[in-house]
Amino acid sequence: MPNKRRKGKAKAGKKSTTTNGDASSNCQTLDEDEITRCLEPATHGDPPSRCALHHRQYCNLTKAYKDASKIVDEILGQDTVLPTPSQVSQYKDYQTTLEKARWLRRYVEAIRKEKMGREIHHKRFFLKVDDGHKIRMKVLAKQMRSIVELLNEIERRAFDLYVEQYPESNLSKMESSKYEETPNPAPLETEQVLTTVGTSLPSLGPKNRETSHFVEEDAQEAEDFDLVDMKIRAQKEALLYVFEPMYSRTAAQSLRGDKFKHKDLELGVDIMHHILSQYARRIVFHEPVLFVKSIGKVSFQDLILSPEFSTEDAARFFILFQKRLEIGLLWWKDCVMEAVNMVHSGDVSNTVANMGDPHDRFVVLGGWIYNKRHKSRMSNEAWWHLIKSLEPIPDNVENRFVRLCNDFDDLESFLSFVAFGMPRTPPRFLDEDPELDSRISRNTLSLSGVAVTDIISANSLPFPFPSTHPASGPGLRTWGELESRAYIFGAVRDGNQLRTGAFLKELRARPDLFYVVTHSEADAPGKMETFGNSSELAGQIQYRSFEAPASGPSEAERGEWKVARSATDILYGTDPNCLGYLTSLERGGSYARGWFFRFKQFAVKYFVIMDAKPHRHAFHVFRAAAWAALRAQGLADGEYSKLKFARASDILFQKAARERLSWMPAGYGGWSATSYEEELRSKGSGLRPTPGAGPDEPSDVAAQSSQSQSTDSHRSQFSYAAQSSPDDFTPISSPSSSLPAASCAGSTPSASLPTQRTNEMAPALPKLPYAADGRCIIVIMTSSFDLGSPINTALFLFILYSVQRIIFPSVSSPKSIPNEFKAGYSWMPKSHPPTVLFKTYTPKTLQPYNGVDDSRILLAINGTVFDVTAGRNFYGPNGMYGNFAGRDASRGMAKQSFDLEMLTPVDQPLDKLTDLQPDEIDNMKGWFDHFSNKYLVCGKLVENDGI
Repeated sequence: MPNKRRKGKAKAGKKSTTTNGDASSNCQTLDEDEITRCLEPATHGDPPSRCALHHRQYCNLTKAYKDASKIVDEILGQDTVLPTPSQVSQYKDYQTTLEKARWLRRYVEAIRKEKMGREIHHKRFFLKVDDGHKIRMKVLAKQMRSIVELLNEIERRAFDLYVEQYPESNLSKMESSKYEETPNPAPLETEQVLTTVGTSLPSLGPKNRETSHFVEEDAQEAEDFDLVDMKIRAQKEALLYVFEPMYSRTAAQSLRGDKFKHKDLELGVDIMHHILSQYARRIVFHEPVLFVKSIGKVSFQDLILSPEFSTEDAARFFILFQKRLEIGLLWWKDCVMEAVNMVHSGDVSNTVANMGDPHDRFVVLGGWIYNKRHKSRMSNEAWWHLIKSLEPIPDNVENRFVRLCNDFDDLESFLSFVAFGMPRTPPRFLDEDPELDSRISRNTLSLSGVAVTDIISANSLPFPFPSTHPASGPGLRTWGELESRAYIFGAVRDGNQLRTGAFLKELRARPDLFYVVTHSEADAPGKMETFGNSSELAGQIQYRSFEAPASGPSEAERGEWKVARSATDILYGTDPNCLGYLTSLERGGSYARGWFFRFKQFAVKYFVIMDAKPHRHAFHVFRAAAWAALRAQGLADGEYSKLKFARASDILFQKAARERLSWMPAGYGGWSATSYEEELRSKGSGLRPTPGAGPDEPSDVAAQSSQSQSTDSHRSQFSYAAQSSPDDFTPISSPSSSLPAASCAGSTPSASLPTQRTNEMAPALPKLPYAADGRCIIVIMTSSFDLGSPINTALFLFILYSVQRIIFPSVSSPKSIPNEFKAGYSWMPKSHPPTVLFKTYTPKTLQPYNGVDDSRILLAINGTVFDVTAGRNFYGPNGMYGNFAGRDASRGMAKQSFDLEMLTPVDQPLDKLTDLQPDEIDNMKGWFDHFSNKYLVCGKLVENDGI
């Protein structure tokens, strides 16, 4: 019977309890946790350093990693084992390719086992690593990377062959080609994968959820334990534990602590569990390497515990899991739709199986998924769970969510939840000044079915400015004047929709406020409709120059305006420095990067609403457009005032909230919102018309007290109440706000949910502040000159400078020709670009180009010299192929060996390669083709006396 001993008796450094009392005579081995020192007497070794148990384990460990080392060396010693990338691309049979992959994977596992055994060897038994182990482990690490890269190529080729040879799988119709390919991750240690994967799951795990749970305190060691196998199995179990919430509802629910007091809140856990499960299946389906390994597997456990699933595969999975807001956003959206339907139907498998075209569905790891996006409209509940499950959402990613919308109804739903404060970060184009109401106006328009995606303020001097350009006579001076107008850009539903028509009718009725340009995607490109201030046909930017007395010009002397940028140019302008919105969208690529409508899937009617008056901040036209939207819905009438706007906005908000949140179960607690109108009345008892409002501008009822100018005045607060601890669900409000807290229906004592957690799953934290639309105080600027934000200031200065150059062009010739294009239209580079000449090299003249003394790195294959400087990490002094730098690498490439014996001394004749076998010649040709396609051919190699 093997000798057994319980672990964890004492920590290193504690006094020994052995009979002789001499700590130095104790076993020097660390237990499995690599912290606790064994306290048994040292009886084996020369001198004695280990107890009998650990000495036997040491012998077994040494034998195990040396046996693995023999396998590695045998494979490395064979001449024709490893295929080249070009050979892999020529594989024609799926099963044969799979066999190649399995064989190479055994090689990888042999390397892994030897490397892991050597690590245990020095960490537990010797506490430090000797030079021989260091060198060997470095060699193994380099070999591991190159072999894993080759294995990835073979497994991806197996996927391509599977698609070709099994057309009934319908994989040829996969939409994954639209997404970027996952980069091959470098080989990672399992501990690294577990740390990163464990922290990347969306707010699921408790903070004390650690994989060390697998080191059992009551575990027993035996002499015949395979320590390497134990560690590998522990790592597999750890991976299974980390991925458990994706395949186990019990695990997902246990992460929440105590059992929920209300069954409605359990639905949130079920939905999140199904989202994770479906998303994990899509990752496996769309990643070729993972998909090949999932064939024939019936569950996540089956895949993770299979010998084929490696730590590199876990890293590959994690890379895609991190991209939920990038490549994976469409997948995540489909997963949310499926999860919501699965929970409400009660029939998990059949629900998903019937959600789409049967020809587009696949069984992956025991569950159905689709290879094409769901075309049905998302429910309000699905939108809510989608956004909450992705929080925190970074700034300026609204355009990514547009890609999820199948029609304008979806877009309107998304923008409605944005108006509710989901996500809580506003778009960059909205002014955060508390005295401006750009967020309120945008949210009002969003709830009215009007998508506003950009606003630009007018930044120009409202008066003429003197110029240095000489005048034509004495007493005169040349003056310039610049005029610009603010505008907003967005879209409405295309077609004859009643609400859209009513909104445009309201805009058309106020030519004194708006100049509007629209374009329907149902019309030909470039076809636009304009209406508004047609008497002047004012441009968005226009200028004029004139001569007038130096004391100042009169209005009659100023001349006619010249349009620099028209209102239609805002949509279809082609100036490279200021492209129109639709021109940028049509050109695509970098021109459209970041635009809201870049990924849109449906037709809309674009609009530009330009302020009829120049020199004003955009909030004027923005606010007026929001008022027009309220009038179009019958929620307001007459001229604008703040109080009337607040009353209509409250009605609109309550109506939208009732519509969008009618699905919310009673167990969630309900929702309520404070009144914007009541807030204004409580803070502005002395309401009166805003000073500075002209006769052509509506009176603005505003609170002029000091309270109205403070930063604690908010839009209607909006929050949810849930059955939970008050500590978890405190109503959201500004610390300094004097508003009454949002009332919470259905709140209960603090015994419902654990309060120690602060980052819970979305359905259990249903609180949303409507304060996301910022401050509600509207201040009419008494001065017509406002530089606004730093971005507008910079834009104004650029426009002013550009127009000045147009009006008063320079006529003098430069003293010297500029050396870069930014300094002038005509320029010439300082020097001719460096060139690479095709040269003839000998072994002696090639040797200096090894990356040590010269920055260039050259190598030769079959008489051709390649410049591999771009691959310095591989061929430089510290690269894995550094031996080949500055040398003839022909034999090494043919033999697939990096040994120094593969290199011919530089003072000897060139290697004729006459002893190579045909398959070795093919290897060399494969590498030659690879280098020819990747690196520059810069010369040829001849004998030392050949020049």
